[in-house]
Amino acid sequence: MNKPLKLRGQDSEDVAIIASCLQESTGQLGNMVYQPRRRSFYCLLNRFARERQTEAGGDAAESVGCLLYFHCVLGAHRRNLDKLERDDSLCLITLYFHEGEPPGGMVRMLFANEGEICLDVEALDVYLLDIGKPWSSIVKPGDALLNMEALRS
Repeated sequence: MNKPLKLRGQDSEDVAIIASCLQESTGQLGNMVYQPRRRSFYCLLNRFARERQTEAGGDAAESVGCLLYFHCVLGAHRRNLDKLERDDSLCLITLYFHEGEPPGGMVRMLFANEGEICLDVEALDVYLLDIGKPWSSIVKPGDALLNMEALRS
């Protein structure tokens, strides 16, 4: 049995690994919060537990809730998300880090339908933590994007 993921990222390569774990994760806009006083940004997502699928084999798909948490955030900006309500679902395509003045830069979270959240960070310090127990997923990896596109059409 796989243990819950607990990952920490401090450079572009780490972010690429975290992004691969989060590909096609879904979450609600209201569960993505920038806290300026704490200089942090967090979001709650449901990700496909691909590592569990590999272990189990076959077509079984499982999802698990997770927390994506960024420290040292100086600012957060949204693009193409203004028309969404707090309970609207988003599908995360990927995230990546653009290095700026070391050790800072910008983290970009790209969502289906061209939505984006950009985080200006003083230093890259990101955590991905699974929370709760995995559950059987009706939707399989690859289907999430198709479902999001159908809902928006």
